[in-house]
Amino acid sequence: MGRLDRRTCRSGSIVDEKGRTIGEHQGLWRYTIGQRKGLGLPNGPWFVIAKDMKKNVLHVSRNNDISLLRIRCQNPVFHCTMNNETVYMAEHRYRTHPFPVVLERQTEEFFEVRSLEKGGPVVAPGQSLVLYNKNIVCGGGIIISSEEVPHVSE
Repeated sequence: MGRLDRRTCRSGSIVDEKGRTIGEHQGLWRYTIGQRKGLGLPNGPWFVIAKDMKKNVLHVSRNNDISLLRIRCQNPVFHCTMNNETVYMAEHRYRTHPFPVVLERQTEEFFEVRSLEKGGPVVAPGQSLVLYNKNIVCGGGIIISSEEVPHVSE
């Protein structure tokens, strides 16, 4: 196991979605994407939506939902043939509401999906992402990154 980087142990700013500094964190390593409790911020609830390791900034929002999302996963395991035309339901945590996604890219090492609904959940690296077609598990992988993508009306 690696050691904690001293840069992640330093206190720094907590910034809301409008860029306003609203508090101070005690080290980014203490926080998880999607975390709600233990932030010490007034007028909550607040949710962790991102961590900027280079600038040592914790980004929070009152809204736990974000816009459309592209999720990249490693170590894919598929139990059926996957394609770009099927809408899959994705789940990233036990007992969470599944959300619709389409497969964008797939290799032996990774795959990417894009959410189809605004207001998808905040996902964190290290969580599993499981893809379903109806009630059948089609496959999944370990989330390595996620990013917001522009909403394109069809």
